[in-house]
Amino acid sequence: MKKILIAKTKSGGVEVTDLEHIPDEGMDRAIFLATHCQVLDPETINDPVRLYLKDADGNYVYAQKENLISWRLTERSSLPSREFRNAWHDEDPTETVDVCPIRAKEIKANQLRVLRDPKLKALDVEYQKADEQGDAAKKQEIATRKQVLRDVTMNLPTTVEALGNFMPDCLK
Repeated sequence: MKKILIAKTKSGGVEVTDLEHIPDEGMDRAIFLATHCQVLDPETINDPVRLYLKDADGNYVYAQKENLISWRLTERSSLPSREFRNAWHDEDPTETVDVCPIRAKEIKANQLRVLRDPKLKALDVEYQKADEQGDAAKKQEIATRKQVLRDVTMNLPTTVEALGNFMPDCLK
């Protein structure tokens, strides 16, 4: 299983970093944490501003601790879906990170708006044509379809799992 580092930042975010062997011209193998890590000498491990890890080959690595509140190692398979990655937070120190349902709803609403916009623009053209032809029934039918599209973000599911699977028929 692939190990990852989960770190809660002071800004309220979550950093998730894969720990993997990266071949490099100057090193045989080393584990790096994202782009801000380097292999260090074992004598420097008592540094109060760095989080240190040691890989199976005995290499030491660090990440700056100044912006971290807490951290832990876990398995990559324990992470939630990346669909709502920007809604991840770390309120409960469990094996994985949490997903904020309020932020997940905002993300889903924005995704639906992106899908909805071209449909609304196409209906605007249809409406103008119906208006030019004086077809009141057609205008009313288009206005109803436009309102259905506008309402897609109004009643979103409340659970993260349901949000992930939610797609209104009018956007399919």
